[in-house]
Amino acid sequence: MQYIVSGPFHCFGCALTPLGWRSLTGVTADAMMDQLRNAAEMLSGDCDGLLDELRVIDNSFDDNEDEPALDALGRRLMAAAAPRMAGCFQPVPNQLAQRVAKVAAWLEADFSPKIEELSDILALSDRQVQRFVTDNFGCSPKFLARKYRALRVAMALSDPNTSEEQKTALYDLFYDQSHMIREIRHFVGKTPSGLAQDDNGLLQMWLDPDNIRELTGTKQRL
Repeated sequence: MQYIVSGPFHCFGCALTPLGWRSLTGVTADAMMDQLRNAAEMLSGDCDGLLDELRVIDNSFDDNEDEPALDALGRRLMAAAAPRMAGCFQPVPNQLAQRVAKVAAWLEADFSPKIEELSDILALSDRQVQRFVTDNFGCSPKFLARKYRALRVAMALSDPNTSEEQKTALYDLFYDQSHMIREIRHFVGKTPSGLAQDDNGLLQMWLDPDNIRELTGTKQRL
């Protein structure tokens, strides 16, 4: 997602797994899709006090400083925020954690996982599977499978070590080339050709398989 801000503006944050989100907020993922909310509504503790502390740190930064100084600023902001956030996490039920892990394994096992397998994997009815995945991943199982297929293919196409033979196998996961282009553009924000030309460091970071726990087997399964 792109957003436009009248700067100067410094942004930092963290990515949460489905369990991390539930542990931190106690709110289902679908209830907060595509929303921007005040942290004080979601988290326990003194969020206003944390914001004041972050502002003091941020105001100490000179916009004329170089990239290493900006990296150091990010580390200082995270060092201030992390202890406050750590105190907000609550335990999640073991059964929930186990089922989320099973969905992640299902996603990782195949580039195009079969939706009908989830009922047996989770020992739930089809309706319960829909509700569970929506609650914890923010979308339906079908949409989730499409999303991760597009992400994994984009990751592989961005990897210079992916061979032409492997790329051909990836193309075969879609109806045709235009279908693949539409899916990757929808979920990643760039066409396959645009990925190779993109110099957005943040996007490249997100397309590194090491940064998404559910996709740990992407490199091995090409």
